[in-house]
Amino acid sequence: MKYTLPLLSVTSIVATIVLLSCKTTHKMASSDQFPAFYKEGHRGTRGLMPENTIPAMIKAIEVGANFIEVDIYITKDKQVLIAHDPMVNVNHSLYGDGTEIAKADARKYVWRQMNYADIRKFDVGSKPYNGWPQQQKLKTYMPLLGELIDSVEAFTTARKIPGVIYNIEVKTSPQYDSLGYNAGPEEMIKAVMDVVNSKSIGKRFYIQSFDVRPLQEVHKNIPG
Repeated sequence: MKYTLPLLSVTSIVATIVLLSCKTTHKMASSDQFPAFYKEGHRGTRGLMPENTIPAMIKAIEVGANFIEVDIYITKDKQVLIAHDPMVNVNHSLYGDGTEIAKADARKYVWRQMNYADIRKFDVGSKPYNGWPQQQKLKTYMPLLGELIDSVEAFTTARKIPGVIYNIEVKTSPQYDSLGYNAGPEEMIKAVMDVVNSKSIGKRFYIQSFDVRPLQEVHKNIPG
């Protein structure tokens, strides 16, 4: 089960949201910041652009998304990274010089155990991805959450598009704790909120997780 906590009301009951496609309906109380109908770009536009990259988010907005989903890890040097998998995914990633990454070498590159400067060198957009044959190929990288928000906000402002909502999925779990794949819930939520609070996006964001513990951290430590 995946849990989603809207930060506009952290005292509310934890909601469950099903993300089976790039569109989801979710009725909200009247607010200038929230649409009545959510059109979600899952990992941006995974079918059209390299997932969880800035080009994927921009493309999602261009095709009508008002709600974009990203996945979060904390790096060794405490940066808030956008990535779905805990380590390099050899299905769609290459070394920076364009050479292939052997499947057996994937576990050498666990994001939690690497500094962001080294993570950024991977090319996550040039390799053909059999699962998404219509995905545009371009050399790109895994961004930080703050950089992604800045880029999206600049794009929507320039195009005079209403600000989108950020669905921030934190990839924590007890198993990941034991394997050293990600930060624990307390560190994770503090790091994410430090970034979000430094940006001018108001309450246009959600914290989401399959793991209830980070949502409990939100309830406990973040005023409603």
